[in-house]
Amino acid sequence: MARADSFETVRHDFGSFGWYESYRCKQNVVGADAGNAYATAASDTGFNIVTNNCLEHVRTILLAYQPQIIARTNFRTVPNDWYDHLRDEGFADPVPVQTQ
Repeated sequence: MARADSFETVRHDFGSFGWYESYRCKQNVVGADAGNAYATAASDTGFNIVTNNCLEHVRTILLAYQPQIIARTNFRTVPNDWYDHLRDEGFADPVPVQTQ
């Protein structure tokens, strides 16, 4: 896993994958621990469609970044549905990724 040099690099990479159409941000996150989030992402292994899927990986990394960044009561199981409701948790409206 490589760390991105900048937010612009991340935006470009997301667009180049063709997997993502937009992203959401949350500003003014107090007590964030980027190192813990990175370590959690780097140690992420395995996949199980029911209990260890990409949505659970995202939740785990976000909670490692800052334990109150998302509600632990958000039990949406479909990734797009979960993403669509992040606004309920203080995230900004979606911003299109760079595709060029």
